[in-house]
Formats: sequence, structure tokens, C-alpha cells
Amino acid sequence: MSKFVHLHNHFDIGSPRDATSKIKDTVKKAKEMGFTAYAITDHGRIEGWVPFNMACKEYNIKGIYGVEGYEANRRAKDKETGIDDIRFHAVMLAQNIKGIKFLQKLVTYSFKRENFYYYPRFDIDYLKEHKEEIKGNIIWLSGCINGRLPRLLLNGEQKRAKEYMETMADIFGKDAVFVEIQDHGIDEERTALPLLIQFAREHGYQLVATNDIHYLEKEHHLAREIMIARERGKTIAQHKDEGKFLPPELYLKSEDEMEELFRHVPDAIENTVKIAQMCEDIDLEGKKWHFPEFALPAGHTADSYMEKLVWDKLPEKYPVNAMSPKEVQDLKNRIQLEIDTISKMNTSAYMLIDSDFIVWAKNKDIQVGPGRGSACGSVVAYLLGITDVEPIRYNLYFERFMNPERVSMPDIDTDFQDDRRMEVIDYVVQKYGADKVAQILTFGTIGARMAIRDVGAVFEIDPKLVDRIAKAIPAQPGITINKAMEANPKLKEEYEQNPVVKNLIDKSKMIEGLVRQTGVHAAGVIISDAPLTEYGALMEVEFGYSCILR
Repeated sequence: MSKFVHLHNHFDIGSPRDATSKIKDTVKKAKEMGFTAYAITDHGRIEGWVPFNMACKEYNIKGIYGVEGYEANRRAKDKETGIDDIRFHAVMLAQNIKGIKFLQKLVTYSFKRENFYYYPRFDIDYLKEHKEEIKGNIIWLSGCINGRLPRLLLNGEQKRAKEYMETMADIFGKDAVFVEIQDHGIDEERTALPLLIQFAREHGYQLVATNDIHYLEKEHHLAREIMIARERGKTIAQHKDEGKFLPPELYLKSEDEMEELFRHVPDAIENTVKIAQMCEDIDLEGKKWHFPEFALPAGHTADSYMEKLVWDKLPEKYPVNAMSPKEVQDLKNRIQLEIDTISKMNTSAYMLIDSDFIVWAKNKDIQVGPGRGSACGSVVAYLLGITDVEPIRYNLYFERFMNPERVSMPDIDTDFQDDRRMEVIDYVVQKYGADKVAQILTFGTIGARMAIRDVGAVFEIDPKLVDRIAKAIPAQPGITINKAMEANPKLKEEYEQNPVVKNLIDKSKMIEGLVRQTGVHAAGVIISDAPLTEYGALMEVEFGYSCILR
């Protein structure tokens, strides 16, 4: 184990606009710097957990999973302007799988419409109600300068600070409660630092040092400021004048830098390693599929019932009486081969579930597309009503749809009438349960053209110049600024000869590809065998839920 572990870290995927660190780049750099463990603690969200898990395995570094949550000023459901728009940060780290599951529930609770107020929020009462799930499974850090503890100490409210920490110690266990200290060169932090240290010493709490990482390299701090200024509708000059421009210290610091910064409190450094050791090695990438329970007739398995439906439908879809004996036998051989392959790959339930809601939609006169992609190569899919394309007539191959040599799940693309799509989703929710059905979260990233326009706006560069440079980048999927310059010699020449253009493009590259916002997929739906909080966290939206994790 390294002699220091970063425990308070943000990424663009889970802290959009506020962080510019990319998961894979950061984990790779942390490994190169000698760190043996690293944490993910995005703002109220956990979308980054799975890609973080994948990166940690790739680079052989221990992943620690957490969240920097927003504690409501009063109750989470209270929403009085000027009182409840105040919120307090706190970091919670999962020690084990039970801790993972609690944080998924906590994030889901925070995103309920009744609790969301500018930000997803939880309250102390919720933590008290779940004390049995928390104790022994979650480590609690008091948070950045916007945590409740530092705010109380800065306000001189020692008694309330003591009572608050006693409450946290009761919920989490005193051994799992840490007073977090930071120093990014911010005046208020430096005022709070001795107060936090003194409080911890007087009341017997453990200290832990963190760096609240929001970007990878020190010089990347400007990317974050560009993102925030743009979000606020301000120029960089206005952003600075209003005191929103932070010192460039929220980067991935080395062990030596952290030790030097907190040399007067060595235990705060040592405790980072202690916390990392308190957290188990956790692998979030389960390889098991979690199909919902499909209601089967008595005496049937998913395999046997799917096979029965297929053979029952054969005379409806194929004129077997008008076919030659060889044609019939060839057809049956192909169907049996497909049935055997589907059963071998444990996807009979998957086929039954798809067939069920597609046939239901057709029976309700909801327009359904004939099918797209490799699924059209399956006779079984055709017989089950999943597709309307007869594959033998068009010489389509089943192996493109499903192949035992390929371990990935088969892909069935189905188009529904857009103004009645919600009826299909409602049917699925009623059949499998609202806690087991979710829409899918999407991520909106900053494309090459948009990066140019954003940088031009915040730095007040001539709009005509910005527009010309943006339009010099082809409007095509996957295009980057570098690719555009390779393909357009005139753009590259102007970059090399015009310092204003060079400055515009260089700064644009800093934010290109970063996650700007999240949204809800227009049609993608997840159906699970258990409440989805067993596998991820949910965000409440207008029509049900949107899945945040996985």
C-alpha cells in the first residue's frame, strides 16, 4: 500500500461541468505515480462507478467507491428559499458490498422529486433510520469547506458541532468517522484548518487529509473554470471578478506533495492508508445476467415454454402443407438449431420477455417496426412475433444474431410508435414492478464545434472568428479538433500562424469530449429481476425512473 491514498476525487462523468478528470486517464496516472488505491466520490452521483471499476482492474489499482453527498439543511423534503437551498457536503465510502448497496439506496433517495431541491439531498433522519445498514459498512468523512462541521466551527458554534459529530459517530460508529482537512490555498479553508484539527484533538476524532481532486494536471484548472463560467453564463473575466475562480490546486498531487502540505498533522496522511485498508476489494462487474421473472404456465421452464410457443406458431407463419418434405425438414432443423442455441446461451427468458411486450403492443394497435439488425436473421424471433422479417426468404443468417462462440448478449432493436411508446413502458412497469423497471441515463459530451464556441464565448473572442473556426470543423460523428486540422490544411495553417486562433483551439482542446450534462434515453429501458437499487441507483423523472448506474 502506498503511504498516501486520495479519498476525495471527482470525475467529469459523475460531476459534470465541475470536474474535468477523465476516469481512465486519472487511474492510469495514479498508478504511474505509485498510488496503490484510489477513490471515486462524485457529487451526489455514482454513474462513474462501473467505468472506474474497469479502469482500476486494467491498471491493477484498488478502487474505493463512494459519494460526496448533499446533506439537507433541515429535512430533505423541506424546500423554503433562503433556508433549504443551503446544503452540506459529506463523503461516504463503501467498506464492502453492503456499503455499496446502501449508497445506491441513498443516492436513489436523494434523487426522489420530494427530496431534490437544486441538488439531490438526504437528511440526517434518513441516516438514523438506516443505522443498521450503515454501521460497519460505511466510512464517513466530514467533507470539504462546505461540510456541516467546518461551517459550524467557522460560525463559532462549538456546541452544535460537538452534537453533530456525536450523531455521526452514533450512526456510523466512531471508528468510521473522520474529520476531513484540506488546503487548496483558499482563505476560508486556512481559517477552518486549525479549528478542525483542534476540534478533532479535543473530542477524540480521527483526522484525514484529502485534496478534492477535480482535474488531472495543475494546468488543467482552466478547463474547469471555463466549464463553470459557461454554465453560469459568465465570461472568465466576470468569473474571476466575482471570486469564483479557485486556486489551481485541485489536481492529482503526489504523495510527497500531500505529505509536505500536511507535515504538521502526519496522522491525517497515515489515516488515508488506514481507510483504504478498511475498504474491501470490490468488483462491480458481475458477469451474471439478471432477467426478470417471466410468468410461466405450470410445468414449464423458460426453455420449454419458448420451444412450445415456437412450434405452435410454425403453421401460422409458414405454409408447411404447401412445402416439400425436404423444405419442411430443413426448416425444422434450422428452428431446432436456433432453439438449442438460445437455450444453451440461457436467453430463452430474454426472447420470451421481448416477444411478450412486442406482441402486446401489436394487439393494442401500437405501430411496431418490422425489426432491425441481426435479430432479423432468427426464425425463432420471427415465429415469436419479435420481428416481421422472414429470414429464409432473404438468406439471413441466425449466427449473426446469436452465436455460442460470442459471449455477448443478442441485440434486439425494436421501433415503437413514438407517441405511444410510454404505453409500452407502462405495460412493462405494471408487469414487472416499478422498482424493477427504469429508463436509461445518457451522457451529453462537448463536441469539437461546441468546444470552440464555448471557449470563444467565455474569453470574449471575436464572434465572427469563432464562427468561422467552428464551421471549419466538419459536422460529422467522431470528429475531433485534431482530426479536423489533419483533414483541413487551411485550418492547421491558421492555427500555426494566428496566435488568437492557436489560443482558441488550444483552450478548446481542454474541454473537448468532457461530459456536460446527463439526460434520459428516448427509448432505452432496463428490466430487472430484483429492485434496481440492488444493482445501481435511480433518478426519479417524470415518467418513472431513470437508471444512474449500469
